[in-house]
Amino acid sequence: MEAFVAAIASGCEMIETDVRLRADGTLVLAHDTWDVVEGVVELEALVDLARGRIGLDLEICELGLERALVDAVDGFHEFLIVTSIFPQVLQDIHRLTTHIDTGLVIEAPYDGSPLTEDPFDLVDACNAHIALVEDVLATPELIVRAEAEHRLLWVWTVNDGARISELLAQPGVTGVITDDQALACSLRDEVPPHPIKTPEI
Repeated sequence: MEAFVAAIASGCEMIETDVRLRADGTLVLAHDTWDVVEGVVELEALVDLARGRIGLDLEICELGLERALVDAVDGFHEFLIVTSIFPQVLQDIHRLTTHIDTGLVIEAPYDGSPLTEDPFDLVDACNAHIALVEDVLATPELIVRAEAEHRLLWVWTVNDGARISELLAQPGVTGVITDDQALACSLRDEVPPHPIKTPEI
């Protein structure tokens, strides 16, 4: 919660966090299954904190949470996106509501080999709105395509100042996800404005 409060104070547009299901049926903010323990922050607390202050990027990290998450954010009027590495999750969100944008999280192959599928084809296949690509996948060619095709392209997780500045200066990049919200926001303020610029924590 301290990081989320700091993100709001720094002037970020959004907070990104992972969402999982605790054994008691409560949605909590946790990256891995072993992080889902008593005392972890509940999603409800973040929604209350963010209401009227900041947008949310909620990444669903396991299947079966879709209905509970849609219910949990009912009445949240700030910008909201649900993201996941699982295309099925995003398709389920679309079936449940037309009021939430979705984004497909795309990771680079663990063995360092090139990504064999086109990121935008993957996004289209699950009717997502945004491609969220790992930084190594954000090549100049992909960024140029994003601008030319009027795509929404977010890049994660970028903590190097020079790289943040480079990405924010590209019209084809519409969002940068970072762990260093203060640095990203200070660099964002030095870049001529584009239609959408979204540094996140």
